[in-house]
Amino acid sequence: PETILVRMKDKIQFRKGSIGIDEINVQVFDRLVKMLRENNWNILVEGHAEVGESYEKDKSVDAYQLSSMRALQVSKALIQRGVAPSRVTTVFYGDSRPQEKANPNISDRRVEFVLKKNDLRTEGRKVEGR
Repeated sequence: PETILVRMKDKIQFRKGSIGIDEINVQVFDRLVKMLRENNWNILVEGHAEVGESYEKDKSVDAYQLSSMRALQVSKALIQRGVAPSRVTTVFYGDSRPQEKANPNISDRRVEFVLKKNDLRTEGRKVEGR
């Protein structure tokens, strides 16, 4: 079916080699949860890691596995806050999709969100970026 994908600019950043969140915009995360509970939208939670990154607690866990653990943490947080599990899809890319960086201080240790609106007959609402 036809869909509209909306990629959010807000990401969740992680500490190097960790699944511990380093940076999150809580206000944006709470609004995301509210929007997902109130609308017929699905969310794709995408996990990423830096090139060659491994898990600090177990060096045998590579970047691909680490990105899956990060994405899973965020997916669980969405579900615990009331988002239906059937509307959450978790994917992970390891270090295979580095982001283009204008700022070298921005890391690839992140989780991003892609929202998918299913019902194209109902008009959506415009949300201003910040």
